[in-house]
Amino acid sequence: DVEGMTFYELPFLNVEDFDYENIARMVEEDGAQIIWVALGAPKQCYFMQRLEPFLKSGVMIGVGAAFKFFSGTAEKRAPEWMIKRHLEFVYRILQDPKKQIKRCWQIVSCLPGMIREEKKRKKELSNT
Repeated sequence: DVEGMTFYELPFLNVEDFDYENIARMVEEDGAQIIWVALGAPKQCYFMQRLEPFLKSGVMIGVGAAFKFFSGTAEKRAPEWMIKRHLEFVYRILQDPKKQIKRCWQIVSCLPGMIREEKKRKKELSNT
């Protein structure tokens, strides 16, 4: 039942520039115990990390663009054939290259290090 819920639309800012203390105050005054954060990755992760110290109670859940997609207010989703083949990210890159390429680069650039660490961890486990 969303009719009793309060929604706050935040201004478009860098994650460092939000007034976290004031946002937490609004959430506390509302009495929300479940706080849905829909800013997209990685911004929502940083946002939740910075907001948490100011909250007295409740749990935050990062949902990315899920609300936009399921409410029909977001940009169109990829064609079904792309979704089934796990290629929606390609569609999203083509829709908003400036935003998506930066986001994808952040993810892809950390992969080699993660793979090296995983191989090292597996090798250490096999030697024990």
